[in-house]
Amino acid sequence: MTLTGYEQINDDAGQVVEFRQSWLVMLDSGPAIPEMGKRKVSPNT
Repeated sequence: MTLTGYEQINDDAGQVVEFRQSWLVMLDSGPAIPEMGKRKVSPNT
């Protein structure tokens, strides 16, 4: 999914400045690091 948008601000000189932006969003159901799903944690250690 790609999100797009823009931001409009006034700079130090009072001029209107626009920033166009886009973000690529990728959804994943697994852990970011595959080894993280295999780690066992014990409260006694």
